[in-house]
Amino acid sequence: MFIKQRSVFDYQAILADAPNGVEARITRLTPNLTYDVTVIVPESYGLPASIEDKVVITSMDRKVVHRSFDALHDARTWVNDLVTTA
Repeated sequence: MFIKQRSVFDYQAILADAPNGVEARITRLTPNLTYDVTVIVPESYGLPASIEDKVVITSMDRKVVHRSFDALHDARTWVNDLVTTA
């Protein structure tokens, strides 16, 4: 479940029921831009092979994945699928 945050941006929400060590947020700067999704997981967290080439590993042993969507529903669905299948 995503919880909308107070923000200067058009839309910002965080994933409230994420597994331990997992963070996800959806942000849209203005109404005419896409929804930007950021998912951060521990380095040991299993992610689907189809997105492994899009993963950035930080110096804090965390994996970061970014993706953009035109529709909020698609952004939420992608995060939920990613978090529940890993």
